[in-house]
Amino acid sequence: MNNEQYKGGETMFFQMITAASMLSDQYVKTHIDEWLGSHNQKPIYNGNVILRKYHNEGMALQSLSRYPWTVRLLNGAAVLMTGAFLRHLRRKKGFIGLKLGFSLILGGGLSNLFDRFTKGYVVDYFSIKFPNKDLEKLVFNLADMFVFLGGIIVLASKKVGKRD
Repeated sequence: MNNEQYKGGETMFFQMITAASMLSDQYVKTHIDEWLGSHNQKPIYNGNVILRKYHNEGMALQSLSRYPWTVRLLNGAAVLMTGAFLRHLRRKKGFIGLKLGFSLILGGGLSNLFDRFTKGYVVDYFSIKFPNKDLEKLVFNLADMFVFLGGIIVLASKKVGKRD
């Protein structure tokens, strides 16, 4: 396999990671009403996770919700910068951790951006039980978890070394 074939296969793999993360979140968002039934919330995993449907017009904790175009612009700029950096990174050999992390971040960001433009809000659907009750007010979606996980992978790969 020559270098161009390697890069093409690797690029396709990370594009699939991005697409899978976006599409899996969109799938859950589409079916959350069906899963919850007529209940507003449903505890799962011994009550440690609570399924609930929440329309978030802003960012975390509804911040900037009065400025929907600003939120769309910030989300869009983050997605654009992540995508541009990832495209640059995909041309280089190695950097597997960074490519994986940024692919997850891009997929999560795209899913939330898609919601913002098609619905005017992001559909969040689960909370985690914390000892601090204020933290239980946070409602997440799978896209948020992909962004979080991607960030951890990026930070970990930076600690390990730049060429993984």
